[in-house]
Amino acid sequence: MFDFLKKLTGGESPVGNTEEIWQYIKSGASKAGRETTKMGLELFYVMKAPTTSKMNKVIIGSALAYQFLPTDLLSTKNFGALGMADNALALALAYKKVKDQVTPEISEKVNAQLNEWFKTPQVATQTATPEVEIITPEAQVAPESPESPTL
Repeated sequence: MFDFLKKLTGGESPVGNTEEIWQYIKSGASKAGRETTKMGLELFYVMKAPTTSKMNKVIIGSALAYQFLPTDLLSTKNFGALGMADNALALALAYKKVKDQVTPEISEKVNAQLNEWFKTPQVATQTATPEVEIITPEAQVAPESPESPTL
């Protein structure tokens, strides 16, 4: 999958197998933060899932491979934070395409890994949703009034 990187980099591909991708995600986790790392791990596990289509594997693989390129569209060295934006955009677009393939099993694996790497479990919080009365057209009919005097 990463043979094209050899052509782009003029030699040895920096990414040859999933173990190298895993190590890259792991090494960048502290800099990227929990949420970005979560997205990367979800992409990784979706890419490895046997039910993922070849096209989606190519999309994910390309987005992850883009992170390894020594020279990318906007280098961080030359463009600072903007240089990280193109990397984040590549991951975000891939994630948007395949996020519906993140199964409960994948989420469980990802959360367990994040808890290990970040040493702090993230507790799922639910915000209270205010009760909202939905008024349907039928409900808008005025109630019958008591008998009114007739003229």
